Amino acid sequence: MNNYLDQFQKLKEKKFTSSDELLNFFDSLPSISLEEIWGKWKGDVFNGPWNVESLQQINWFGKWFKSNLNAIPAICFNEHNELFSNQLMKGEATMWDVTFRAKTSATMIYDHLPLFDHFRKIDKNTVMGIMSGKPFEGAPNFILEGGYNFFYLERISEFPTKYID
Repeated sequence: MNNYLDQFQKLKEKKFTSSDELLNFFDSLPSISLEEIWGKWKGDVFNGPWNVESLQQINWFGKWFKSNLNAIPAICFNEHNELFSNQLMKGEATMWDVTFRAKTSATMIYDHLPLFDHFRKIDKNTVMGIMSGKPFEGAPNFILEGGYNFFYLERISEFPTKYID
């Protein structure tokens, strides 16, 4: 295991009272290219004050980066335990290289919302993400005013259940 993966495993188990430690870890990670992030990913959040249970409310499973112009940010479970693209986000997303916190890396930009998911590489199958932007009316708070939401993604080869379009 590389040092980043060791640190990540420890951070997954912690309950945070502030974002400082996670910001320092994120800043230490290398950039990830757009092509490296393509694929299917299972997601989860780091436990801290920014976690307002919004992703649990929509039964979030993860993300699917099909190409730079076709990213699905909110793959969720429906009542039949099938996966689908949750349109609560008023669309889907695109992928661009964006500079955030002094590094240029793959970033998902939501189609119709003031939200960005910035990614850094832990290893080829694990990435850390920070959602930035501002709260918006008509949906759960994914980020608190003036803050970030910290999450991670782990690469999967196939979805664990049927995906419906």
